[in-house]
Amino acid sequence: CVTRGRGSCAPRRHVARGAANPDGIPSIKMRLALLALALPAALCASSRVRVHGRQLLVDGRPFEVRGVCYSPVPINESVYFAPYGDYFTAEYSFIWRRDLPHIKAMGANTVRVYGWSEDADHSEFLDALSLHGLYLMATFYMGEATETPVSTQSQRDAIVNRFSDQVKKYKSHPSLLFWSFGNELNGVWNGFLTQLG
Repeated sequence: CVTRGRGSCAPRRHVARGAANPDGIPSIKMRLALLALALPAALCASSRVRVHGRQLLVDGRPFEVRGVCYSPVPINESVYFAPYGDYFTAEYSFIWRRDLPHIKAMGANTVRVYGWSEDADHSEFLDALSLHGLYLMATFYMGEATETPVSTQSQRDAIVNRFSDQVKKYKSHPSLLFWSFGNELNGVWNGFLTQLG
């Protein structure tokens, strides 16, 4: 977000050189980036997290992310069936309550997770992160284009609305630093580029 005036926040919109084809139509990568930026200004993070130039600020102070990708999978479970990698609910607290102190002790300050079901309650996980002085980079799960089609404008609008709901749900939690809109959306293996092409 880019701050405009006192306390207001609007999405940054910037088109880089070469981001469009010769006809002026945005490239597939640019369309994905614009999809990720399509949130209304009201959904921007609270003023405690800002970007100034190339510097991330948390509570007005420069913040350097020292992150860990965290995707624990209990024995005899798999990310390919329920809960599809979302082990960040109270039911699985025995895993992350064990792991978070070790993650903090190794010098990390931010945890990135991949499995994040829209329907699950992640409040206890977020509270545990705060307890250990850790921040979260949450991933808005998109899966593959067969799970989350993006061919039509109405499909893309629905995705943005679902993402908006997740942002609204957790935006005031102090441990939530920022979001990843999907994961590797530009990979040819997941079908998004083909659908947008």
